[in-house]
Amino acid sequence: ALGKICSGDDAAGLARRQAAVDAGALVVIIGGLRAYSSSASVQEYGCKALGNVCSGDDAAGLARKQAAVDAGALETIIGGLRFFSSSASVQEYGCAALGDIGSGSAALQQAAVQAGALAAVVSGMRNHELSVGVQLIACRALSNICLGSDAAGLARKQAATDAGALEAIISGLHAHSSSSGVLQYGFRALGSICSVNDVAGCARKQAAVEAGALALIISGMRNHELSVGVQLNACRALSIICFGSDAAGLARKQAAAEAGALAAIADGMCRHASEVGVQEWGCSALVRICFGSDATTLQRQQAAAVQVKALAAVVEGMRGHASWVDLQHNGCLALGIICGGSDAAALARKQAAVQALCFQAVVCGMRNHESSASVQLNACRALDNICSGSDAAGLTRQQKAAEAGALAAIADGMRRHASSPGVQEYGCRALGNICSSGDAAGLARKQAAVEAGALSAVVSGMRAHAYCAVVQEYGCRALGNICLGNDVVGDLRKQAADKAGAIEVLHQAAQSSSVQVHRAARDALLCLGYA
Repeated sequence: ALGKICSGDDAAGLARRQAAVDAGALVVIIGGLRAYSSSASVQEYGCKALGNVCSGDDAAGLARKQAAVDAGALETIIGGLRFFSSSASVQEYGCAALGDIGSGSAALQQAAVQAGALAAVVSGMRNHELSVGVQLIACRALSNICLGSDAAGLARKQAATDAGALEAIISGLHAHSSSSGVLQYGFRALGSICSVNDVAGCARKQAAVEAGALALIISGMRNHELSVGVQLNACRALSIICFGSDAAGLARKQAAAEAGALAAIADGMCRHASEVGVQEWGCSALVRICFGSDATTLQRQQAAAVQVKALAAVVEGMRGHASWVDLQHNGCLALGIICGGSDAAALARKQAAVQALCFQAVVCGMRNHESSASVQLNACRALDNICSGSDAAGLTRQQKAAEAGALAAIADGMRRHASSPGVQEYGCRALGNICSSGDAAGLARKQAAVEAGALSAVVSGMRAHAYCAVVQEYGCRALGNICLGNDVVGDLRKQAADKAGAIEVLHQAAQSSSVQVHRAARDALLCLGYA
């Protein structure tokens, strides 16, 4: 009766839970579980009641969980799980209660681990591999308990691994590949346990791959295309598992690509364009799989851009969720990474991004998230990479970026984030690329940059980061490119640069011990008419 009365997540349901606790329900339930420890039905319904009463992550919910912990709920539940190891119902509701009570705060998660929850949950999964309910709820419990990136959180993830959680999850995914619920929470649990990128975390990622996680994730995405939960948690797991730039990390990326991850991610993003979580984690997974500069990485980038139309999916996600800062960050990062390079294949990727209307999406993200340094940095990086190139197609890309409002957005971002060397570097790089040509359209872009305040933004960035070689180098290049031109308007740009303090910072940069900075400064001074 308590379990039913305390169900429901609306305001009235939460009030009933609190009323039950205030009336002493926790003590009564735990007392009943202890008094009737040999009754499977009491254990089953007692655990169900505890889970319902303790559900909720607001302040009152956390207080209910802590009250249950203080009353000995965790030890009592685990005792029942051990005694009724052959009962699927007890295992399911016991794991559910552990997952509810052991979530919401690091203290509650740690209490669950110290009580022996991880071993109890994994044991239940092994003993009831064919039970959909046990596998689903156990994966949910593991995911909840193992969240966290502090030292205690890392220890929980490792403790779960040492208890055999990865193998149990993989076995459950194999046994229930037709269950979207098991897959959703299984992928979520894999992500929770494998997250964090220290040495132990990378070993967990590798162990998951060696156990067959990648094939299960990608086949799950294919078999459950309509499930938002499966797609979101699959993308999240792929993003986490495919992190790493060492040999093992690169091998994980390649294995994911060869298993069809890029197409599965792009298809999931296109099919669930309205789901911001799928878009955010899809972009993140693309970033992780496509990151790198070796030959196989370039092949992955090419496959993502041209073969599976991932760039179009990224741009569509950014346009559809312009207010979501994490998605804008990941989307800009994905565009920048996939569109890097200068060979023929890279130029084709850049062109594919432009055809997908990437500039409008990037500039919109910059405008909507002016206070986010990470969005500004990755947007400038994307603009820099996509706008590189001096052929006709490259000049057209530069013009399209300018027409989309990129010059003003870059200058504004640099001014707003003057203390960020990354924003300054990539802002200068992007300005330098967009303003690089000397044809009529290029001269107009240079003038537009000046009118947008680019000169003062670059000079301010160079002053603020006088000892950052890359800011100095690309600041010099940007000033030189913007001021290049010998017509009357070009002379006016030079005068504006001088007024903004460009000559001073260029002379200072020319004294740098860095050959690249020195050369860039001398070239820029020549553009401004100084030998």
